[in-house]
Amino acid sequence: MDDITRILAYLDGKLEGAEKKAFEEELTTNASLQQDLEFYQNLRLVGEVFGKGGIKAQLENVWATKQASQTKQVSSTWQYAVVAIVLIVTGVWVVWQLNRSKNWWQNQQRYAQVLQQQKKRYASQRLPVLDTQMAQQRGIAAPQKNLPAIDTLLKAGQEVVFSWNNASLKGQKLELEVFTKATQSQPKRWDLPKNKAVFKTSLPPGFYYWRLNIKGEETVNFGRFYVVK
Repeated sequence: MDDITRILAYLDGKLEGAEKKAFEEELTTNASLQQDLEFYQNLRLVGEVFGKGGIKAQLENVWATKQASQTKQVSSTWQYAVVAIVLIVTGVWVVWQLNRSKNWWQNQQRYAQVLQQQKKRYASQRLPVLDTQMAQQRGIAAPQKNLPAIDTLLKAGQEVVFSWNNASLKGQKLELEVFTKATQSQPKRWDLPKNKAVFKTSLPPGFYYWRLNIKGEETVNFGRFYVVK
């Protein structure tokens, strides 16, 4: 199934179960897919505004009413134009507001704005030692692909997906820790089955660090992320 087919199926509510989860997880890291989804969402919004029962229908009703009342042609034309302008501007504003308020995670510019807001909001909750380690990790030539990636924004109400790709961890006893500055001495901790490379859990809105350990030995992967309403 190509990207466009998946996007249309997702918007129609036809993606379910594992396919839907996989699609939503891919959206968090695939900027191209995010842009394509936003494009088709906008097309649908325009269709709703100008389609049956939308602005087009309202304009036609106004026109019919004015014609039936046999008002002067000049007056009717000007009133029609004014109504058209008002309704079209309103429709554009509604589309913009919907995208601005609801779809920040699918719009690169809005995503960047929300990320900066979250960084400022939680600046006092940062852990400098871990931040330094992460900066050093980013300088590695071929870093491991870990999720959530550093400074990822995640939607509240959806599962947080942790994953790592490191062949050297196969067969090891692993544990995952999730914590904040206030809970770093008593983090949430999960023991993971051997050979497990994905773990999912739910978290309330906030700023978090995560750490993957070989149990009783060393930390092998880590990151930080935000859960946003």
